[in-house]
Amino acid sequence: MYACIECGTKSEHLFMKSSTTQQICKCGSCGKRMDRYFEVNNLIKLIDLLLLKRRVFRHYLFNNTSMLENNGVHCLAMLGLLMVKSVMMSITEDGEIPRFLCAADWHEKLFMAKEVMKACKIMIAEFVELVMLIGMLMCLFGKHTGFVTLSKAVVFSSFYCLFVLVMVMWNYKPREYLIVIDFICMICNSIVISEVVGLNNETAIASFCCCRFASKIICKALYKVII
Repeated sequence: MYACIECGTKSEHLFMKSSTTQQICKCGSCGKRMDRYFEVNNLIKLIDLLLLKRRVFRHYLFNNTSMLENNGVHCLAMLGLLMVKSVMMSITEDGEIPRFLCAADWHEKLFMAKEVMKACKIMIAEFVELVMLIGMLMCLFGKHTGFVTLSKAVVFSSFYCLFVLVMVMWNYKPREYLIVIDFICMICNSIVISEVVGLNNETAIASFCCCRFASKIICKALYKVII
């Protein structure tokens, strides 16, 4: 079902059927147009995403679902998220970026197989943690949504992790910013989960934080075993 981006009220129709052109319906609850993001450019959407506006999340979750319904994009997004997570976990306590990411050319990177293998092991551990996190969320909210829908929502709402790659490319030491980025990602995940499941934001934040903490505690032993 579609949803009004202003108040979140669900509706079976988004566009007027009687109109020759696609005109957006007005919400029966708030009286505003259900989704004005169809009339703005992608830059405005990107800015609102970075500002964590709930309206733009409703736009992509309920009204413009072409990206979320693409399984290929979902797999690539999950792979990218795991790669970024492995980079975040590989950053040392001194804030140093893994050497294989800073090598001068590809010949030097080939001689750093040990660090590459370490990053791959971390990626596997992060995948297990992500699946465990989504599984715990399914135990709580399985009646409201499915595993695939919830996993897509969590993966696509973790886009703030991409700032780690930007810092790596600009030779920043992102260690001091990792906590901030992780905190923003948790807020973004909570907003999306609250919309998908239909809970208030406080309950969604508390539930997600508890599941995230539990999955990290369980997988912490896994890091020590495989790394």
